[in-house]
Amino acid sequence: MKIDLCCFSGFKIYPGPGRTLVEGDGRSYKFLSSRTLKTHLLEMTPRNITWTVLYRRKHKKSLEEDVTKNTALMCRLCLPDSDSHALSSNPLTPQPCRSSCGSG
Repeated sequence: MKIDLCCFSGFKIYPGPGRTLVEGDGRSYKFLSSRTLKTHLLEMTPRNITWTVLYRRKHKKSLEEDVTKNTALMCRLCLPDSDSHALSSNPLTPQPCRSSCGSG
């Protein structure tokens, strides 16, 4: 199963949907839907259209999700024997993370 990328929006195109535009000089473009095809034909730039991947990257819209993943990963990396964690008599009880990662 081959998964392509839409040349305008940047979304994945699974087998079945999608449109292909072949120009006279032989260049071919693959689009997810007629909406992306029409906006390409109107010569709009994807960086100025809010629902495209390029717009989201330019305006840093998806970074919030990445930050939460990074803090959860850093919390897993914290060692229970370190001085930054609260000491307890039972080592099996979960303790809130008090390290520099800021979670917990």
